[in-house]
Amino acid sequence: MSEHRIRVALLGLGQSGRLFLDCAVNSGLYEIVAIADKDFEAASKTAAYCGAQACDDFRMAVSNYQLDAVIAAAPLQSCSEHIRSAMSRKINILRLMPPARNYDELAGFALAAQKENVHFAVASTQRRRKAFAALSLAISHAQVESFSLLIAQCGLGFYHETAQRDPKVAGGGIILYSAYAVIDQILQNFGLPSQVYAITTSLAPDRQQRLYVTEDTAVISLKYSDTFTATVTASRSFAPNYVSIHAYGKDQAIAMVQDELVLFNQANEITDKSTFTDQEEDSVASILCDFAAMFRPEDPDKAQLKISTAQDNLDNMAIIDAAYLSARTGMPESPQRIMELSQIAPNRYINKA
Repeated sequence: MSEHRIRVALLGLGQSGRLFLDCAVNSGLYEIVAIADKDFEAASKTAAYCGAQACDDFRMAVSNYQLDAVIAAAPLQSCSEHIRSAMSRKINILRLMPPARNYDELAGFALAAQKENVHFAVASTQRRRKAFAALSLAISHAQVESFSLLIAQCGLGFYHETAQRDPKVAGGGIILYSAYAVIDQILQNFGLPSQVYAITTSLAPDRQQRLYVTEDTAVISLKYSDTFTATVTASRSFAPNYVSIHAYGKDQAIAMVQDELVLFNQANEITDKSTFTDQEEDSVASILCDFAAMFRPEDPDKAQLKISTAQDNLDNMAIIDAAYLSARTGMPESPQRIMELSQIAPNRYINKA
């Protein structure tokens, strides 16, 4: 593909979609060709400021224009088929979090991208945040095997409006749409747990309603060994976008709360404290820059190493599927078993040969 501004269509004008659009326009790397949203008036107003075409039909946005890529920001229940259609047309995908509603759907995206020889990139913004990077570095310096307990909490994310709908449509509630980034961070540092146990609750006023809405609060336990476990609590009761992760090791403890990282010694004394000032838009700009670099002939492989893909998010989806299964059965479930039972990709390491 020759060097030029990357021609993209944006699907979905939610909070995160608008943020990615603004950063794409400001980067100068992208030509916004089409903006599609169910709210045609909003799409028209937004398209006018960036010189794009507006439509309220995702199918038209994908099929009626010559595109290099699609930024898929809409809820998956309204755009998943159009993501597949785009890949069949040799159009690359940048999917905002979460990348899919379940393991099989993400595995299907990964295999389709492999078949069509296109990129399916995942906009894992938390991997670019300095606080998360500093947490990972602190854990690695302390040696992963020295930790015995990790406790994480998170509140509502960008997709909370989707998470309140029918779970059969939305794919899940706060576990999928808000806890995803925290689960991803835990897996980046500690790998895949052997067992997942989850309890979910809903704020719906009666039992009948609770059968047809997504969960508002979830407590998820991840068992790694007889000496290490992690617990994630996700709830609408926490402040929006709130994140905290506390890791307790043999010789020290590490606490990340929002944009602050604190290290403690055995006596619970603070040994180091750092505050980070980067914003979400900084991570978005970084992702868009690396995604654009994948189209340049001189450094696509180097850029691809920096971009999160469908393949390296399969473990996350296996854990989330195991959590939802556990919430239904009341028993611990195995993420590895989720992969083995998959009708699409029984192994998370999809062959790229």
